[in-house]
Amino acid sequence: MWQFVKRLLGRDEMAVKVDPALIDRLVEIASPRIKLADNYRQRLAPMVLHAGERVQLLEEKLPAPLPLTTESWRQSALLNLAFANPERMAALVAASETVRQWFAEHPQSDRAFAVMAMAHEVAHRYGMEEQDGRVRQDVLQDVLVLRDHRFGDPVGTLGEFAQHAHLRAMEELAHHAARRIQGLEADRNLIENEINTLRVALRLGGSTNLLDASPMQRQRLKRLDFLQEELEQTRSGLEPAAQLGVLCATLRDPEGQLRFTETKLEVDALGILRPGDPQAHLIRLIEIEMIADIPVRRVLLPVEIPRSLIRREDGSPGEATIFNVTTF
Repeated sequence: MWQFVKRLLGRDEMAVKVDPALIDRLVEIASPRIKLADNYRQRLAPMVLHAGERVQLLEEKLPAPLPLTTESWRQSALLNLAFANPERMAALVAASETVRQWFAEHPQSDRAFAVMAMAHEVAHRYGMEEQDGRVRQDVLQDVLVLRDHRFGDPVGTLGEFAQHAHLRAMEELAHHAARRIQGLEADRNLIENEINTLRVALRLGGSTNLLDASPMQRQRLKRLDFLQEELEQTRSGLEPAAQLGVLCATLRDPEGQLRFTETKLEVDALGILRPGDPQAHLIRLIEIEMIADIPVRRVLLPVEIPRSLIRREDGSPGEATIFNVTTF
């Protein structure tokens, strides 16, 4: 997609100068305390530039936006599998509050661009197939399932779409840094709570003189010394300069945080995997795995959304489609 967008915008090289507003935006996400570090913008600028270049290489894997129209649905095997029919496609778009709100706020726009994210799995199901001249109804089949459709924030032009997608990827890197910093803050709070509990136990447990303290008191004193060292290290890790280092490390390795994978599957019109079948459709899935406490994997598909898929104010659809909005 990005080669296509770069040609559209007439730019082949990334701007050398990093916008200070972008740096501050990433810092606000990661931790505002980073602003207390000396020369934080100067230190982050090359890291932001590097991350932007690496993220751009990842984003080039994405295809150009697919129009969510009946004609496009008929021609695209991927849209066929994402939506059972054009009516279902219209229903899911109409069910998105984000999309409806955007069109309400942009009455002059007849289309919007957004990233549609879907969960995908290969499910094992029993189905009907002809084998050796006989029709069997108990054949185990591997079926591609795309579900849980979600639309990202829409924009009005392809240029805005490219910029928005790039910014969201950079922000996600800052969120990775924020999670690491928040983990340190949680560790600090746990250590401080345990230290406070130990100090109460020491006050109530008798002598704290190593010569005549009880075995339990000596164990408490040893544990207290250990926790105080841990607390000192944790607090050091939360100093502005150290938090700046966390954000720099995240921006230095975008591929380690945002993992794009490409999966190619040969499927029939029903989504059944048919490897090696010359009649099968080749489906290319671009999937992102966002590393967190619980990794999240989503198929990403840029789409062009016509206003006609959104209900008019009088409640009738913008085109002749059946709306049966369901929860997804």
